[in-house]
This record gives sequence, structure tokens and C-alpha cells, in this order.
Amino acid sequence: MLREAGVPDDAIEMAGYHRLAVKDDGFCILFREGGCTVHPVKPETCVAGPFTFDIHDDLLEIYLKKESICPMVPHLVKDAPAYKEQFDRAVEMIMALVRELPAEELAVVLQVEEPDTIKVAEISLFKDGEV
Repeated sequence: MLREAGVPDDAIEMAGYHRLAVKDDGFCILFREGGCTVHPVKPETCVAGPFTFDIHDDLLEIYLKKESICPMVPHLVKDAPAYKEQFDRAVEMIMALVRELPAEELAVVLQVEEPDTIKVAEISLFKDGEV
């Protein structure tokens, strides 16, 4: 989807899984002047915002990044409707990512350590026998 939106090949790198390249300052290569330059076609991980995930025993574990990682967190925890909306969107995007990512890439993604997070939910990956 990113390539179809005009994102150049050199902005996408393979690190065991395909991801947007990161600049020396830690920001995404497509983040400029305080914003995302491909906002309408952000990858699932960007749309998930301050949420991330892991998988254990057929459970999708959803984690909220700590404020030290994402400055949006304090605002979300103070605004229950906004939190719910962002959480629901994140779960939807993460589930799509889990379904669509090749198994070998998902295995690499699941090895990425994210210690500055707090588990906020567990969701069964299997609903009516399907992932």
C-alpha cells in the first residue's frame, strides 16, 4: 500500500520484516516538520499509535506505551472516549497486521522488545475457528 501511494523503495527497509526506515534521530523517515508525510496511508503500526502488541498462547496481548515513549498517552488516559476510540482502532489494525503479515516476518516482529509498556488487554486470536 505504501509503494502504491508513492513511497519510494529506499524509504522501506527489511529488518527481518518490512518497515519504514528510521532516521538517526529515531523518527520515521516520512516524519517531517512535525507530521507524517503519508498520513492518509499510514502503516498499521503508526495507526495503532501508542498501542503495541505481543502474542502468547493464542492471545493477542495489547500494551500501552508509557509516556516516555509516546507523548499522546497522558491525554488519552484522561479522555476515556478518545482512549476507547484509539484502542478500538489499534486493535483492528493490529489484528489486520497479524492476519496479513507473513509468518516469518511476524515472528521477527514478536521478538522486538518493548519494555516501556503496560499490558492493557488480552484478546483471543481465534473467533469461530479463524484468526
